[in-house]
Amino acid sequence: MKIKNSTLSAIIISVALHLVFFTSSAVIPISSETFDKIKPRKFFHIKALQLKEPVHKNVRKEGEGKGIAAPVLKFESPEGLKLRSFVSKKIEKVVVKKEAGDPSQVRMTKLAKAKKKKEFEKYWAMPKDSGLQRKVERKTRKTLLKTVAQPDDNTFTIPDDVLKAADVSKDFFDKMPGLTPKLVHKQKSASSDNLTASIPVSGGGSTITKKTEHQNLEKYLHHELEIYEDPQDGQKYYKLSVRAGEAALVLPSIPKEIVFLIDCSISTEEGRLNEFKEGIKYSLTHLNKDDLFNIVAFKKKIYRFQPSSVSPKDSNKAAGLRFVENLTAGEKTDTYNALVQSINVEDMRTPAYIVLLSDGRPTKGVTDPRKLINEISRLNNGKVSIFSFSGGLRVNRYLLDFIAYKNRGWAEYSYRTHLIAGTLANLYEKIRDPILLNLRYYASGLNNEDIFPKMLPDFFRNTEFTLYGKYTEAKNFSLQLLGEGGGYTNEFVLDGSLAKATQGSPEIARGWAFNKIYHLIGLLEHGKDNKALVQEIHFLSKKFNIKTPYAKRVFGQ
Repeated sequence: MKIKNSTLSAIIISVALHLVFFTSSAVIPISSETFDKIKPRKFFHIKALQLKEPVHKNVRKEGEGKGIAAPVLKFESPEGLKLRSFVSKKIEKVVVKKEAGDPSQVRMTKLAKAKKKKEFEKYWAMPKDSGLQRKVERKTRKTLLKTVAQPDDNTFTIPDDVLKAADVSKDFFDKMPGLTPKLVHKQKSASSDNLTASIPVSGGGSTITKKTEHQNLEKYLHHELEIYEDPQDGQKYYKLSVRAGEAALVLPSIPKEIVFLIDCSISTEEGRLNEFKEGIKYSLTHLNKDDLFNIVAFKKKIYRFQPSSVSPKDSNKAAGLRFVENLTAGEKTDTYNALVQSINVEDMRTPAYIVLLSDGRPTKGVTDPRKLINEISRLNNGKVSIFSFSGGLRVNRYLLDFIAYKNRGWAEYSYRTHLIAGTLANLYEKIRDPILLNLRYYASGLNNEDIFPKMLPDFFRNTEFTLYGKYTEAKNFSLQLLGEGGGYTNEFVLDGSLAKATQGSPEIARGWAFNKIYHLIGLLEHGKDNKALVQEIHFLSKKFNIKTPYAKRVFGQ
């Protein structure tokens, strides 16, 4: 009871005290000087600087060119700032708030904007203060920017033997000098040398030998024989070029099977790949009616247009063009597997040609060029002719040249990217019409060991093949050519005279040296002692002033 009374007394006292405090505060005056004067807020107007769009450039390598351009801030001169302030104030007076449905105010707004534009045009026409001009970009230190390879499938490394166009001598710029044939457009008159031609008898494989005069030579073959003597050491060289004569135009083209093997890896790059596509489009639309074709794209994996080659009827060509158009560049490159799968095809037609479109830079599987070349050549064993083609910069010439050389083909290039498609179309025209297959030769009265090349491609209507050799005495000789066509063997025997040959230029000696170097490089084996071969290659390169694009691969430098 006592506790209850104490609690009640405390509550009553507390209420009484609060009433006293509230009553007192209402009558006590408080001076305004006890509070600090509230300061007005300050507003800052931030002027927007003009930002130019960055120009994107390729990331340079160490020591090359300029890097990626950063966004450029363009600062205005004091005169420009004053003018902008003046124009802004003037425009504020003219512009009125736009109200919906009031045409006059909309018209006033448009007039104000036009006037503002005119004022700014005056400003940009003013001479700028030279002290505020943008400085010329300086070259950065070599170590300032470096490219770093990322560990994924969309990166690649550049092998030591990959060269730029600037690293390739003029001799090798677009071909294998002394080997890559020219495209023949016009026939020339025949030589005065006699030709003994073994012409197949109608209806069988047996032949009869018939002596013909030089005017009949035009019906089958045309040849040119040139000689040159080195004034320094007295060594004598000859060059024999053979091509189809005018009458060969009536010979039917042998139906062929052609496979376009396209490298679509990231190192091929979109620009080069797009040019490849255009060249393939031309080739597909110019196939002979009895040909077969297929398209195989490769990266890490292989993508076939069809499981096996198909005829060039319109529907197949249209589907092939769509297949090509959808190809994109990316991932790593397994060139070895792509070649093996393209060669190891059952029931492949004879002749069969592979046109390899690549930069020659494998990054998966067998990546050592010499090992790849030798292994593919061993597996192929002359079954399929391989023609290499590439364009643009950074091409592995060693791989592309010798995968073709050792497989009865040749290589061609276009170092101007925008000419790739046309150069590829030119290559196709050279191999479009085969008329003799498995071409080979035997010489009498000449040193066979010094005749190059040892292995010839098929004989095409639109190209010529060339033989180079050395001799000591200008005497008569005979050269037998054999080739398959029409189900039988065709034999041509050329009776010539070095004494009656046309005098040529020093390029004949260099042409022989090129072919001898190709032959020696083709003999190099992976993992073997090639010291003697390398020494001979070095000797020939120095004597004939030949700078091959294979130095790093052959000499290790």
